[in-house]
Amino acid sequence: MRPPCLALLFLVPTLFAAACNGDKTTDTGSGGGGDGGADGGVTDGGSADGGSSCTVAVVETEPDDGETGWFWRDELTVTLDGATDDVSFRLVDSSGTEIPLTESWSEGGLVATLTPGEGMTGLEVYTLTIDVCGTTTEVAFETDEYGLPLEDAPESLVGHTYYLDLPGATFVQPAGVGALLSTFLDVPILAGVTAASETSIDLLGAQAMRDSSDNWVQDTDQLTWDFPAAPFDTAPFFETTADEIVINYSYGGSVYAIPVYDFHIEGTLSADGQRIGGAIAMGKGDTKNMGPMLGAGDEPDAVCKFFASVGLECEDCGDGTMTCLTLEAHFPEATLLEGVELVEVTGR
Repeated sequence: MRPPCLALLFLVPTLFAAACNGDKTTDTGSGGGGDGGADGGVTDGGSADGGSSCTVAVVETEPDDGETGWFWRDELTVTLDGATDDVSFRLVDSSGTEIPLTESWSEGGLVATLTPGEGMTGLEVYTLTIDVCGTTTEVAFETDEYGLPLEDAPESLVGHTYYLDLPGATFVQPAGVGALLSTFLDVPILAGVTAASETSIDLLGAQAMRDSSDNWVQDTDQLTWDFPAAPFDTAPFFETTADEIVINYSYGGSVYAIPVYDFHIEGTLSADGQRIGGAIAMGKGDTKNMGPMLGAGDEPDAVCKFFASVGLECEDCGDGTMTCLTLEAHFPEATLLEGVELVEVTGR
């Protein structure tokens, strides 16, 4: 089995001592920097002696104050106009229940990324309170429908097939060339539920094709991809990883096999089970057969040489072969294909 190939980016908090921790003088100005803050409500906390040397302020937040339609699993970000360790964050729902936050900071300490823990849900109003140098900023936002509990038992999902629009996906990796690759990865993906319970969910993947009526159906000439059973006690969220899938693409009258190792897929089912939001697919795509698709020749390292010219280096596929690129695609909302149930294809 290949070792895990997904690229993980660890943001290590780097806290810098700023003016807030400097020696106070008798002629310091008023505390806080709320006038340059985000759109949320701002309260100037000042300091006990009526002044403070700290002038760091909030300049931007994501989401914005008053924003609606926020995806329940998205990270929150706060941008400051200077580095300081005199900053804290608190997130509560409309009932005042606190949601745990995990902080990470950009290099330089200007951008905080906040990852909410358990307690987030759909169609709920949350308030993020930011206290920096004694000045408080509040940002209220509302989540969209995703994150609400399933209306029916998980077993009702069995037989559902969802359309994942790969041609319409946003490729965030490889950085800078995802758009180029997306012009060739133009076949949609289907994800079908083969089993589901309160504790686990099983998915089957397949390539899609148009039938004689121009409807999307399973391409039964292509092998299906079997994913291992995944925990579903996190419903409506799911995630699962297959060791390897192979996507076959037709180009110029030929078919090219593109292996993707450690293929990970995740998403959130809508409460009625009709849609998937926030779907992401990622893995290491092996470029060894893709040269002719880019007009770069048919050598196994042709694509890697092509991308090296723009500063992008290929990676180890897990077996010492340096022909892989990390792929990460964010899909638009995936819809249910009525009347389509995937069948397993294991050989020809």
